Amino acid sequence: MDNQRVAIVALVVSICLFSLFLLYLRSKPARPHVASPSGGEEQATTRGASREKQTTPTTSGGRNTGTSTQMGSSLPTTPGAVPGAVNGKAGTNGLSPLEMTGEQPDLPPVRLTPDTAAQLEEKASRIREHRRKVLDASESWMREKLNDENLTGKTREVYRLRLLPDMKEGIRLLEASDFQGALRAFDRALDDPDASAVSKYLIYDYMLQAAARMKDKMLFANLLKSQGDLQRDNDLGVLGLEKSSQAADYAEYMSEHLKAANDRAALDRIVERDMKNMRATSSADRERVEADVRERIGEFEAYFNDRKS
Repeated sequence: MDNQRVAIVALVVSICLFSLFLLYLRSKPARPHVASPSGGEEQATTRGASREKQTTPTTSGGRNTGTSTQMGSSLPTTPGAVPGAVNGKAGTNGLSPLEMTGEQPDLPPVRLTPDTAAQLEEKASRIREHRRKVLDASESWMREKLNDENLTGKTREVYRLRLLPDMKEGIRLLEASDFQGALRAFDRALDDPDASAVSKYLIYDYMLQAAARMKDKMLFANLLKSQGDLQRDNDLGVLGLEKSSQAADYAEYMSEHLKAANDRAALDRIVERDMKNMRATSSADRERVEADVRERIGEFEAYFNDRKS
């Protein structure tokens, strides 16, 4: 009788141990395998990395649910992990954690209240007033320099040029390749009460450059003639120029030759005048004189082209 009881107890104990062993096998996660360079698989060599901590079966109310072990092994163990992620990479299924799932409403336009608009206008008004005061103070200072006898005439003329806003505007437009606008601004500067003969001569220099860059030969010639008249009638010693009519005569001479470049009648008038001065009458003389005239035309056109830069 005692032997039967011992056998029964042994059988029960064996069954319990076998059940526990099966539960252990089912709850133990599979070990990761790493592909070897040769195409095979090998187990991780580090003992601590290969051993996985056994997952404790989830219980509910103190009882084993029977499926908690399998579910626990398939769920992520790191907080915030995305299902389907492998080795820190996002899975191919499901939305990204930052992806918008619905349309976002448009932001309402910002509108200034009357008070805010008034404040901005007041600030802009203060800025304009400050700039006006600075410009007035600068102009007063430069006008004082114009009457300072301790300064050279050249220095005073430099200060005078700074009092011509249209000249500065013309230079700006010329640099921007707005030649028509530059010429209009320079023309206004010529009529400025603060413009002296020296100022006007320098303004003509800029106007000649604009005409050359416009490729307008006749405008260039007329401006050169006006500049020559200015030198004939005014003292430009500050610029190192003598009061003389030579510049005006040269400009007139250049003007008629530039016109003759595209005007056969103008060319014939120059040839006949030169033949008369030389007292030449033969056809051979005429050919030689006409060749000389055409050579001079080429020289004047080269001078015109040089002023483009």
